[in-house]
Amino acid sequence: MMRGIANPSGAKSGTTIFMNHLAVSIRSLLVALLAICTAGVASAEPATIVILDGSASMRSQVGGRSKIATVQEAMKEAFEGRAERLGLVVYGGASSSSCEDIATIVPPDGEMDEAARDAAITGIAPKGQTPLAASMESALEDWRDRQPLHLVVIADGTDTCNGDAAAAAAKVKAAGGKVDVIGFVATQPEKVRPLGSVAEAGGGSFAVATSPAAFRSEIAKVLPAPGEAEPDGPAETDAAPDADAEAEAASEEAASDALSSSEEEAADPAGGADGASAADDAGAEVETAQPGIPMPPPRPDPETAAAEPSTVLSLGPLQIQPDKQDKAVRKRLPLRLTAHLTADGPAVPGGVIWRVFNARPMPDGSFPELERSEVPEPVFFLPEGDYIVHAAYGRAFTARQVELHETARDEAVVLEAGGLRVKAVSTDGGALANGISLAIYSSELDEYGQRKQILANAPLDRTIRLNPGTYHIVSRYGDANAIVRADVRVRPGQLTEAAVTHKAAAVTLKLVNEPGGEALANTAWSILSPGGDVVKESFGAFPEHVLAAGTYAVVARHEGRIFNSEFTVEPDRRREVEVVAR
Repeated sequence: MMRGIANPSGAKSGTTIFMNHLAVSIRSLLVALLAICTAGVASAEPATIVILDGSASMRSQVGGRSKIATVQEAMKEAFEGRAERLGLVVYGGASSSSCEDIATIVPPDGEMDEAARDAAITGIAPKGQTPLAASMESALEDWRDRQPLHLVVIADGTDTCNGDAAAAAAKVKAAGGKVDVIGFVATQPEKVRPLGSVAEAGGGSFAVATSPAAFRSEIAKVLPAPGEAEPDGPAETDAAPDADAEAEAASEEAASDALSSSEEEAADPAGGADGASAADDAGAEVETAQPGIPMPPPRPDPETAAAEPSTVLSLGPLQIQPDKQDKAVRKRLPLRLTAHLTADGPAVPGGVIWRVFNARPMPDGSFPELERSEVPEPVFFLPEGDYIVHAAYGRAFTARQVELHETARDEAVVLEAGGLRVKAVSTDGGALANGISLAIYSSELDEYGQRKQILANAPLDRTIRLNPGTYHIVSRYGDANAIVRADVRVRPGQLTEAAVTHKAAAVTLKLVNEPGGEALANTAWSILSPGGDVVKESFGAFPEHVLAAGTYAVVARHEGRIFNSEFTVEPDRRREVEVVAR
């Protein structure tokens, strides 16, 4: 009995067994806690919020349709299959002047049914300001339980409410999220280039779309279809729903390993050090990355990053990899281009101006022009790489990105162009040429109520090539109030002919001492409407003006005296108006 009490080996074996069972319990508890944490993270998946520009300028057209219509169509497609992780915030869609006009019209919780969601998207009516910075800060605050946020900004201009959009994007990045930006404009990419600083501050990509097709391409890159990986974004996980099963399996494996170690320790009392090592290995399993939580990418080494070639984004987030640039120095490939008015139409025989730009922007944001040609079907020999091809046909134009790698490429560029021919006529159908000034504007108004001028001094009775869409034409006859305005529609591959009828006539004014007398020089004239508005002012003995049909008052000032008269203008009837100085 004394031998049993004094046996130190027996006492050590019992303690080891107890400690190993305690280790099993602790590890099981930690694995269970890990499963709970993982399930909690899975229940609050990171969300993507689209910040959409609803300002008045989004009513303007790109490629023959309003920008907002193109975006609405793309948003409806984007929500299919991912409504529980995608939300939509619109600014400027309710008030024409408020910088607090920010609304979440689709929350990222999937609770809104498809019909209600589509109705909300369709109901977006651009009209207001651009509180871009405040919109990003609002999304960051409203959806802080869905961090890290992925914000996708769609805009055609910068913040107009004195906000710092880059600083707001930096806050999103600091919270673990990112901000991708798509600028959507028709012909002035420089208008949205300042948005590049927002994307840079938010750690995301920046792209400029100048056509509906380009916009759909860019939105697909930042909002890929369900099942496709989002570039540099939060990784989707299918492991989270099985977290309980994984935790149970890990617990059973840990218990099995620990029990085996305890049995070995009991059988070999001298193996205490090995037993401790086994317990450490089992515990290390608890510290692996939780399933479903993406690990951040490693930070680049500053010195290495500085030495590597830049991977600047092109108009779209098209990466130009350094290895491709190395090949570009060694190999040139032919790029053959043809232009077509419509997708199924023949090649345009001439009149197209081709320009090829490097897709890599310069430090100032401009794109260097590499080639230019007016040959109908040019062939350019270019180094392997990524390019922007621009084709202009009259006032119609299009641009697209082209990848030139490994083999020659034939590119058919569809202009989707139409023609407009305008003539000015009098009420009797006679053609008017002298004194007619024709201008063509976009049909949409910008945020300041102004139309963008497409072409000043447009030629009469000649075909003007234009992108498809609705245009506002202004025909001015003379230098006064004989002005006719009209909206015309240009369709792809078709010629639209418009006749503008001017109901007006030329009027010559003269001040005389008696009827039929000589005109008095140094006379100042004011022609007034019936309401007293000034229509035209002039100076001289015989001023002549073309006036719209109607009744007018005329005031003549001569040597400090004022004389008044009234007259009527009838369409196409030239007349002389005498004012007698009495």
